Amino acid sequence: MIFNQARTKTYSLISALLVSTAIVVPSTLGVTAAQAQTEIAQASYLFDISVTSLAEGVAEIGAISGWRIAYTIDLPPIEGNRVVRGEMTTPQAVEMLLRGTGLSYRQTGNNSLIVVDPSIADTQGETTLLDPVRIEANAVNNDLTPAYAGGQVATGGRLGMLGNTDIMDAPVSITSYTSEKIADQQAQTIADVLKNDPSIRTPNSGGGMLDTYQIRGFNVNTGNSGEMAFNGVYGVAPTYRTLSGFAERVEVLKGPAALLAGMAPNSGVGGVINIVPKRAGGRRP
Repeated sequence: MIFNQARTKTYSLISALLVSTAIVVPSTLGVTAAQAQTEIAQASYLFDISVTSLAEGVAEIGAISGWRIAYTIDLPPIEGNRVVRGEMTTPQAVEMLLRGTGLSYRQTGNNSLIVVDPSIADTQGETTLLDPVRIEANAVNNDLTPAYAGGQVATGGRLGMLGNTDIMDAPVSITSYTSEKIADQQAQTIADVLKNDPSIRTPNSGGGMLDTYQIRGFNVNTGNSGEMAFNGVYGVAPTYRTLSGFAERVEVLKGPAALLAGMAPNSGVGGVINIVPKRAGGRRP
């Protein structure tokens, strides 16, 4: 009986010690961390600096103390040499360096601070109301050349690397059929649209699966070669029969145009057929 009582007292004493240790240890760690922060802020360093600019002085103080010293303002010039000499804390050294310049500093961490200009409003604590910025733009960015009266053909077209060019300024012959022309004609394919051009022949049969062309007697898009450009790029448009439903305009550049539009896949020299894709825009009335 006496032995059991002694063992019970021993267990109670051990439990009390464990509980007290669990309570004291975090508190001790918290005090240690706070003391470390205070020691860092109050640590003294031996400075012996002579500089001719504030930027150089900030760099020297940071190199000696290990502090991160930042600034986002233009540091004013100083006359002669600025001397920081003696044993002091980093904030005291920065204060001595900035003396007479009208600048100050703000500590941002345990071992970091930033140089500030008190005459400028502190944007972290205040809200600055800026003047309104007004932006105006068109709802639709339309880079197409305008159409002639009647809306059947356009006044210009894409001329390869020259971009959209007026017909009167183009060094070659160019014709651009509009989407209104395609709708009025009820053209099902690009070949149906190009039948309006007297210099283009479509020798393929209407029931065939491949559209080929002859521009000024030279073959274009023969043998499924993909010589019809889509927005100025070869190899994107369908290589068999091309429907007109996705075409905003059908442009025909007649004559050799490798310098302007690039070499055709099958080296066609008769000209270039370019499909301008439809663009999303506002509702039509």
